[in-house]
Amino acid sequence: MKKYTGKQTSTSLVFVALTAAITSILSQIALPSPTGIPMTLQTFAFALIGYILFSKHAFYSILLYLLLGAVGLPVFANFRGGLMHLFGLTGGFLWGSLLFVPLAGFGAKCRRSWQSVFFGLLGLSLFHGAGILQYAWLTQNTLRTSFFLVSMPYLAKDVLCVVCAHFVSRFIRRQVLKSGIIL
Repeated sequence: MKKYTGKQTSTSLVFVALTAAITSILSQIALPSPTGIPMTLQTFAFALIGYILFSKHAFYSILLYLLLGAVGLPVFANFRGGLMHLFGLTGGFLWGSLLFVPLAGFGAKCRRSWQSVFFGLLGLSLFHGAGILQYAWLTQNTLRTSFFLVSMPYLAKDVLCVVCAHFVSRFIRRQVLKSGIIL
C-alpha cells in the first residue's frame, strides 16, 4: 500500500464530498422505532468513511454531512434536515459521529484487523454515549433508562456494522489503490 501523506488534493476533496453523499443515502434506509431513534445504516456509513478516508478527511466528510443537514437539506434519517435535528432526540448521535469517525480512521492505520476494529468500537462507544447523554437530557430520563431505550436495542447491529465496514473498507482501499487513485 502507498503511504498516506494527508496532503489535501482535489481527489481528497472529491472523496470527502462523495462519502458525505453516501452517508446521506445510507441514512435514508431507516426503520422507525417508538423512541424516535430510527434504525439506519448511518452507523455503517460512519465506520466505512472512517476506515476509508482515515481521521482528518473522514472528519471533514462527516462535518460536511452535518452542515448540509443543519442548513436544511434532507440528509438525515427519513429525509429530514434542519438545525433542530442536531439539538433534538437524535442529535447526540449526530454530534457523536464527529468522535466516532476519526477513531475508526485512526484504527484504519493499524496493521492488525483486531486493532482497527477495536478503535472503531471505541468510536462507536463514544457515538452511543453522546446519543444517550443528549436523549437523557432532553427527555429527563436517567442515563440508565436512556441506554436501554436508545442504545441497547441498536448495539448488536452497530457492532456488526463496524466489523463489516472494516472488511469492506479494506477491499475498497485495495481497489482504489490498484486503479491509481490516491486517497
